[in-house]
Amino acid sequence: QRSMPKRSDIAASKNMDPRKMATDLSKILEGRPTGAAVVSVIGPDAMSMALETVLLANTYLLNDLKEGQALLAVASSHELEKPDGSKKRQWMLNCVRGPKAIAKH
Repeated sequence: QRSMPKRSDIAASKNMDPRKMATDLSKILEGRPTGAAVVSVIGPDAMSMALETVLLANTYLLNDLKEGQALLAVASSHELEKPDGSKKRQWMLNCVRGPKAIAKH
């Protein structure tokens, strides 16, 4: 049985400014040099904002990242039950420093 995900540090929504979320995410990660931060997401528009947030935060953290590192986002999900009994999927992006992917063209 899977354990419940950690509480999120940032809850992304389609109406939030990804630059502000990226600034917040960067500050959280700067305070956790070996840790992670979690961005929670519900819905495709919020996921788009969350992914843009991670890309921007990677840029904001360039001075904080070691050579060859990047900000990685590992996704997991679970179902939430709404008060009316219907279900919705919540995604958690676990953001951590890790090795930069090397793409060969």
